[in-house]
Amino acid sequence: MAPRPVRDDDGGVRRARAPSWQIRIASPTTLVTGLYVRDAAGLRPPRTGVDVPALAPEVPVLPGPAALATPRTAELWARWWHAALHAPDGAHPGFDAPELGALLSECGPAATEWTTARGREHAHAVTHGERRGAEGRFARGVAVQLGRAMRPFDLHVILLPLAGAFALRYAAARVLVSHALRDDAAAYERWLVPVIEELA
Repeated sequence: MAPRPVRDDDGGVRRARAPSWQIRIASPTTLVTGLYVRDAAGLRPPRTGVDVPALAPEVPVLPGPAALATPRTAELWARWWHAALHAPDGAHPGFDAPELGALLSECGPAATEWTTARGREHAHAVTHGERRGAEGRFARGVAVQLGRAMRPFDLHVILLPLAGAFALRYAAARVLVSHALRDDAAAYERWLVPVIEELA
């Protein structure tokens, strides 16, 4: 009998007792805060290949951060975003560049309040209702279709509070998904199952 799936604290699922598959679901505060700073400053960063829409609920452009939004700051933000997305687990870079630190300071408590509220929403999304365990259900369905145990893989699903139904696979086993897409169970399944099939 195959090992049963084990639920991780962050809402991810994995197979226990044997090298197998794991799907992790997270909404890193660092990434959400970075996107808040981008939107509050009205930054228009250069294309990075991993470009995402505006946040939802919408973050208005604030006068303080907007006054610091320069082409140089936008370039630094784009570099930070790229590094943050490709950082090892739990090692997201801070806003070390002085220009980015100044932007974050200008956003002040509003950034903290906004990202804290989104963190609560993320926790609810992965632990309650029909959406709970969706990724594990998709993976088990793929295993049934394959008629064999899946190859080991470690898929990272990064949930972000973005406007509209959005998803992007930016590395072999890393995807960005908006809450709006995950809330549409059928559309989310259509998008994520082929990723799981390829990894499995």
